[in-house]
Amino acid sequence: MSKSLIRNKLIIITKVRMLHFTLALLLKLAKDSSQRMEQAVEESYNTTLKLWHGWISSATFKVIIPLTP
Repeated sequence: MSKSLIRNKLIIITKVRMLHFTLALLLKLAKDSSQRMEQAVEESYNTTLKLWHGWISSATFKVIIPLTP
């Protein structure tokens, strides 16, 4: 397999995971609009992306969560 094919597959996987996270977040906010954004983002992250992240990415995400508007 060529490097560009592998890179393209990784890009597609990353975009699908990002869309899965976005969908989970929007559904969570639509279901309970009174929920705080920070809590909705964290719950969506935990159910969609955390599985794929190592400890460095997870720790970084925990630092970024409080910065959500």
